[in-house]
Amino acid sequence: VDLVHLAKNMGPPEGEELASALRAAVKYNRTSLNMANAYGLSIYFPYRTSAKYVDSMSQTYSEIGMDADYTKCIRQFASMQVSGMAANGGSGSPYDTLFGDYAGGFSGLDSSGSGDLIGTLLGSFLGGDYSSISGLSSGGASFLSDRALSDEEMEEYFVENHFDPNQLKWVSENGQDKIKLSQDQWNLVTGLDLNLFFDDGEGYIELGLDNVYDFDEQGNLIADSGRAWLAINGEAVPYYHTDTVDDGTSYTITGRVPCLINDEESNLIIVFDNEHPNGYVAGAYADYSEDDEVDVIAKNMTALEAGDKIDFVCDFYRYDGTFEGNYKKNRQIVIVNPDALEEELAVSDMEFLDDERTIMTYRFVDIYGKEYWTEALPK
Repeated sequence: VDLVHLAKNMGPPEGEELASALRAAVKYNRTSLNMANAYGLSIYFPYRTSAKYVDSMSQTYSEIGMDADYTKCIRQFASMQVSGMAANGGSGSPYDTLFGDYAGGFSGLDSSGSGDLIGTLLGSFLGGDYSSISGLSSGGASFLSDRALSDEEMEEYFVENHFDPNQLKWVSENGQDKIKLSQDQWNLVTGLDLNLFFDDGEGYIELGLDNVYDFDEQGNLIADSGRAWLAINGEAVPYYHTDTVDDGTSYTITGRVPCLINDEESNLIIVFDNEHPNGYVAGAYADYSEDDEVDVIAKNMTALEAGDKIDFVCDFYRYDGTFEGNYKKNRQIVIVNPDALEEELAVSDMEFLDDERTIMTYRFVDIYGKEYWTEALPK
């Protein structure tokens, strides 16, 4: 995370003082228009990142002489976050929605937020059952011992701050499909995206996540009726919204399209702004997300070159329940003239969401980073 932004978000005067000192220490910082809250100095903080990195990052901080209190802070934060994920139960995947087992699919808590069940899930997790947290194993979970609260205090907190996924069912009202949550439940939501899947006859192709949502006057979520998705050269592609910057006058929306560029895992960067409301391909960057040897996120964008071969790839959920990553779509694009990308890779909307094989759902993310999906929208 950006260190200045982190310091400012802390709230007390000391945070503002630290932010001011950091801004004075950074002598040169250049950002693009679509980059918000980037002041030139980043630092590791385990927010919505894989828990498997916490111990290794803590060791690195110890070796380079980082303040021990900061290391303790991130370890306590990570411990609370992943414990909250475990205590809420559930599968944390769209399988239940995709395969029609929504009603019985949640293995988590009911609306009562049963303290007994939370205690059982939390106790099992803290006792060494890490199966509910992706990427976490006994060899990389020593940070769990650094807890700011006792087990009893943690359990009480999770009972009082429990998101109920069983409420994510659509209600038809005045010709619109809506999700109705209380304000207390909305306060526990930190992420909301439209998630689109396509049934190709063998399974479900994931076409991505986009920040497409609207609310009625009562604060209920209204299902998207736009019935469109991003396409490149007339073919729907996987698209994931990453960032929106809007100052009221100008805006920049950024997203990524997973692909293979010359068989290397990459992402095309898609940008929408005042001058390009329909979007354009700004460039690409390497994808290290599946590489266990690389603990950083690629930040540099590279230009496409003549002869580059682009294959779009998706996540794929087969009917037998197996998951396949990097599922290739049929069409390959070869760049001929990189100076005319808007023609070579023409970005547009493709209106096809009324197709009976399309599944629309919404992904909710709670304060612990746990993901939940609504039931599939009625066709």
